Amino acid sequence: ILVTANTSWNIFNFRLNLNYLLKKNNYDVTVIATKDKTTNNFSNIIKFIDINLQKRNLNFFLFINNFISVFMNIYQIKPKIILTYTFKSLILFNTVSIFFPKIKIINNFTGLGSLFINNYYKYKIIRIIIYLSLLRSNDLIFQNDHDYNIFKDKNYLKNKKFHLVPSSGVNLKKYKYSGISKVTKEKLNFIMISRLIKDKGVVEYINAAK
Repeated sequence: ILVTANTSWNIFNFRLNLNYLLKKNNYDVTVIATKDKTTNNFSNIIKFIDINLQKRNLNFFLFINNFISVFMNIYQIKPKIILTYTFKSLILFNTVSIFFPKIKIINNFTGLGSLFINNYYKYKIIRIIIYLSLLRSNDLIFQNDHDYNIFKDKNYLKNKKFHLVPSSGVNLKKYKYSGISKVTKEKLNFIMISRLIKDKGVVEYINAAK
């Protein structure tokens, strides 16, 4: 099984337990992502291959270079299944897999975000590329109803398998719940932890705070 996302950080923080579970069930797992400070944490249990899959870099020559690198690695690894997370990985690996029709492609959508909210021409073009890339996909996994319905309504995807899951999940052994104690109504404060962009609901949070 080949698992891919834009960054090593993404897989280490959100997919590491999945990778370990696959290994525990005797799957040979390879991760392809952009190397960063978390890469060394994968240890020797999971094979890691560094390919520059920067999120916002749309350089055509970089894409061609990535395409060749991905093609060569898929040819050598010969995976039976590819799991993609993040859009750049989705586009790249679905496109390359056209040359490997026996490989099963499972695309994961954790959230469509700004790419499907904004209507600038650049975003429209990328959305079209994503839709075309999904022609090669076998399974589509979504984490909310809204995203699920956007793709479910596409007639050309009717033959794909759609799945809706609650979330990526949280390791409760690592992130233990701690309740709120001894807090009065007057002292209860809230904080929003996110990137400061409109799509994350910052304006709504400010209005609620007021």
